[in-house]
Amino acid sequence: MKSLRFGLKALEEKAKIEVRLKSRFALVPSEKEIDTTERVKKSYEYIYMGTNSAPAYIIKFSIADFKETGTITTSYNYLDTVLYDSKNGYLYFATWQSPPAILKVKIADFTIVDAIILDGYQYITDGVIDVDAGLAYFASGFDIIKFDL
Repeated sequence: MKSLRFGLKALEEKAKIEVRLKSRFALVPSEKEIDTTERVKKSYEYIYMGTNSAPAYIIKFSIADFKETGTITTSYNYLDTVLYDSKNGYLYFATWQSPPAILKVKIADFTIVDAIILDGYQYITDGVIDVDAGLAYFASGFDIIKFDL
């Protein structure tokens, strides 16, 4: 499993705009094999972001011009964590609400295809994904929630 983490500073400089966000985001590659130094420049077409608002929005931006290309209004609040399933083409957004929810978004048509409420838990704070095993793990307080993709 490979991951890419960086601050929004690079995007601010590229787009010549100021970005102030409290939410997490996912970059989805458009090419399979490229030099890692050129990864952000050539490979990523879109950035997907969940907002820290009520209601929460899932927003798709073009990396080329940083323009919004799609928005989903959810019936959930405070999207705090996003995981990218590169094997199956889905994004998983977890909410920071009680009880928390996990939203499954199909990248191909940018739609929410499933949402699961996690009764008995509070506030998803982070997550990791193992696409080869078909599993995601979400942190809720001192609990780790194992989630089948």
